[in-house]
Amino acid sequence: MKSGRANGLRGIVALALLMGAAPAHGQMPQDASVAGTAKEEPKIVAIRIVEEDGKVLSDSPTGIVVENGEALDRVKIAESLRTLYKTGDYADLRAVVTPVAGGVRLDFVVRENLFFNQVRIQGLIAPPTEASAAAAMQLTLGQAYRRAAVDEALDRLRETLREEGLYQAEVSAETAPHPERHQMDIVVHVKPGPRARVGVIQLKNETEYREGELLSRLKMKTGSEITSAKLQRGTGRIRKFLVKKGHLSGRAGVRRGNYDPAKNTVPLELEVTEGPRVKVNLTGAKFSGGDLKKLIPIYQEGAVDADLLEEGKRNVRERLERQGYFDAEVNYKMETHEAKPDRGARESAEEIITYTVERGPRHKLIGIEITGNKYFDTELLRSRLQIFGGAFGSAGRFSRRLVDSDAQSIRSLYQANGFLDARVDQQIEDNYKGKEGDLLIRFLIQEGKQTRVASLSIEGNHAFKEEELLRVIGSTPGQPYSDFGVTTDRDNILALYFNEGFPQASFTATAERVPAVAAEQNAGADGNAAASQQNGKKEPKEKNPSRRSSRPRRSGWCMKFRKARKRGYGGCSLAATGTRGRESFIAR
Repeated sequence: MKSGRANGLRGIVALALLMGAAPAHGQMPQDASVAGTAKEEPKIVAIRIVEEDGKVLSDSPTGIVVENGEALDRVKIAESLRTLYKTGDYADLRAVVTPVAGGVRLDFVVRENLFFNQVRIQGLIAPPTEASAAAAMQLTLGQAYRRAAVDEALDRLRETLREEGLYQAEVSAETAPHPERHQMDIVVHVKPGPRARVGVIQLKNETEYREGELLSRLKMKTGSEITSAKLQRGTGRIRKFLVKKGHLSGRAGVRRGNYDPAKNTVPLELEVTEGPRVKVNLTGAKFSGGDLKKLIPIYQEGAVDADLLEEGKRNVRERLERQGYFDAEVNYKMETHEAKPDRGARESAEEIITYTVERGPRHKLIGIEITGNKYFDTELLRSRLQIFGGAFGSAGRFSRRLVDSDAQSIRSLYQANGFLDARVDQQIEDNYKGKEGDLLIRFLIQEGKQTRVASLSIEGNHAFKEEELLRVIGSTPGQPYSDFGVTTDRDNILALYFNEGFPQASFTATAERVPAVAAEQNAGADGNAAASQQNGKKEPKEKNPSRRSSRPRRSGWCMKFRKARKRGYGGCSLAATGTRGRESFIAR
């Protein structure tokens, strides 16, 4: 406290001070009235929570260890300060005592925390839309209210309005507190003023094309209103024009000059570069121009590099494989030379990319075999495959990438159902049974042993009862264990907290292996009811579902979900109360 305030409050003794994230250790003056050991401590006759200006927030606080009628105790006061701080409702806490008739009055002087609840914007003329303006302010709902944060948000909003041509916009904000809910509404008032217009347009043309061709595609003239969308669409049309002419690395950009408030205009500088002309040829196979542009990503990316050309090579090969040319080989080469421009104004560079295809003989996928599967039936696994055999007039659908993807799909299915060590290998048998061109795909499955959840514990949950959380948890005792299942549980649990106003909730789970005997005992004791409710949630139907429980298991997993609310201090875990709190799950 400042000395002036101390002189005005005689008899007040500072007991403890807690600021920021520092621990709340009481600082007791060594005088007889408080910390003296020679005589008895004074008795507390009143306890209050007050603000700096003396406004009483509570005259009978609950949840703290100090009580009326007890002797003044420095340890209990320090603990009460920590308890109040942990609620998240207060900051910059300290305790002071004032001698009164019959003892002393204990005041906890605080700065009350309010949390952003909603942001409303009034008077705005689109663009930008209200949603875009609110997003530009970057005020996170649920965060502690600070005036400085509002001022910074208004600065960001002004910049967004200038991007939309509203250079004369006036922006202000008013607050609407709701102390009973510890919430703060922000109401933003916007006076947009007239939208700025285009002044002089200067073109920096580094292409072989006439200025009129480029400016006509910008579709902005002197006197046109300025918005970011108009500028982006204009440069996009120029860029599309250059790509159509073969200049894949062509660029068009607009820079704004200084705003003239007297004329309410902004000069524009348009810069256009074309880059080398790119031409793509393909020999050994026939594809339409549209298909070729879809297969080779240099057209979508607007650039030419080795990675994009390699991706195009893979795409062309896969397309040929799907047509039955399973032995197709694709290569490419790139050459650069000078080329005469369309209008003969000047020479420009040209890059010629040539893809060479050797298709080889055409094959037909006549069959798909799946072996080694016991837990899932063959028809279920077949339904997950992307490849399929040939039929009349069709060579089937096949490619190396699709086969790898199908093998991974089967493997993921097993792992999601507790077969953590499952393996799926694939064999491609050409000229099957001696018939040239016939192809057989065989998937070899090694299931391994299934791992199930032996026990489950949830820690730190305060906003929800354990029964409420168990309703959205699939990894209950007796159920198959998988990382996928835990991820789903995490999403479900966090969705509960987010929906109840805990925007910074977080979750961490830990799992440890237990011996098979212990896993069986835990699952039998804790998980029969839960397993019966959850069966079928992660597992597809089987011909003999009872087979799951009788199959021997190698091991089980003991899982622990831990949740606590974090307030940015010392790693303490606290109970969560109220809709503006922050819940997090922490695993030990």
